[in-house]
Amino acid sequence: MPVPPERPNRPSRIIRWAVLLCAFNLACTMTESAKTSEPSAAKTAVPQTDGVATAKTESNTLALSDWELVFSDDFTGYDSSRWDLASHTFGENLARFRPENAVIADGKLRLVLRKEKWQDRNFTGGEIRSKNPSPGNAGLFYTYGRYAVRMKAAKGSGVISSFFTYRYSPWQEIDIEFLGKSPSKIQFNVFFNAGKPGDLNNKGSDEPVLVELGFDATAAFHDYVFEWTDKYIRWYADGKMLHEVSKPERLPDLPQQVMMNIWHPSIMDWSGPIDEAALPTFAEYEYVRLYRKKP
Repeated sequence: MPVPPERPNRPSRIIRWAVLLCAFNLACTMTESAKTSEPSAAKTAVPQTDGVATAKTESNTLALSDWELVFSDDFTGYDSSRWDLASHTFGENLARFRPENAVIADGKLRLVLRKEKWQDRNFTGGEIRSKNPSPGNAGLFYTYGRYAVRMKAAKGSGVISSFFTYRYSPWQEIDIEFLGKSPSKIQFNVFFNAGKPGDLNNKGSDEPVLVELGFDATAAFHDYVFEWTDKYIRWYADGKMLHEVSKPERLPDLPQQVMMNIWHPSIMDWSGPIDEAALPTFAEYEYVRLYRKKP
């Protein structure tokens, strides 16, 4: 079943984001972070060569003895059999994803947000996702497992960087998101719509939560994980569990793509207004891992 690249519009999500952010900001003091050096516009886009990954060790404390590795990328090169680069946008995104904004250098994936006119948008972002379906190819979609990333979030008001899983028809999603204006916080979210693959059930149902990390996610690389089962989803940062959703009737249950992106939302109450002086800005990724429970 082809999966369209656009996400549906999400009015219920906008309202919940705004309410959540207002409530959280009343209780928490924003942490101001130091500026990160800007990426060079002369960097080349992701090279179209298959890379053989060099193992990097996860530094978090989660025991892996019960898991087996089924997907791993250390970003030593671009594996075109595994990833697709996006060039679309969606209703709440003031940037259009541009393949040139995905850069691999020094064993890291960099996704860049720029102030530049391209097609119908005045900003460009970057997105990479596991393979889309195509004729004779089912694409790369995954279900229950342990999803791990080592990344450094992007900074700057009006900027969102992420690691998540996603599918459309019916819409289901599990999010790790970073608000560039609030570098010491992380947002977790779940979207669930019931149905079988192909059902046009994309109304959206989400449960966002914004959590204090205790460190600046834009200043250094950290390990982030979510464990997805048919009974719960648990999120971790550097081995510490930060949040759990345990409503089996509201948990995603269909295969999803693995995705990372950087974008500029139109939802100012959530992301804040864009700080053009901070652009270009970028998120960096050292690796992605996917594990399955051993039989």
